[in-house]
Amino acid sequence: VSEGFREVMYLPLCKALGRRLGGNPTPAPSTGPGGPRGRPAGGRLAQALAMISCFAVSGLGHELLMDFLTGRLTVEWGGFFLLHGGLIIGEQLVRRRLPFSVPSVVGWALTMAVMLGTGEWLFLPPLRRCGLFAGLVEHYEGLWSGFLAAVGL
Repeated sequence: VSEGFREVMYLPLCKALGRRLGGNPTPAPSTGPGGPRGRPAGGRLAQALAMISCFAVSGLGHELLMDFLTGRLTVEWGGFFLLHGGLIIGEQLVRRRLPFSVPSVVGWALTMAVMLGTGEWLFLPPLRRCGLFAGLVEHYEGLWSGFLAAVGL
């Protein structure tokens, strides 16, 4: 999903916003862990706006899924995704200003704490209210029991 958003929405938005805001409309070449991959076009503002737009669209898609499953929209799932988009932009700003690199284990722990906290606050309550959470837990318990029985445990 994330690669799809990158190619279909994020990169074109970076390019369009970069032209509109006066940034560099041409992607800068770079090589990363995944091989050659250009840095998105546009300045940092264009990149931040494109990123928050992707999170907004993802939030809207999840809201529509919730409406399909339960017959009502919540603002919580949309808020969850918008909040995470803002947090990622904030993280990038903070990391650029730090005079040191944050150890991976610290970054991982902070990410997990934020995901668990915001998940409990915004993502899970709609699932609990409509009974889907209990149904999912029951379903996965059944899958786990079936797996254990299949391997003879």
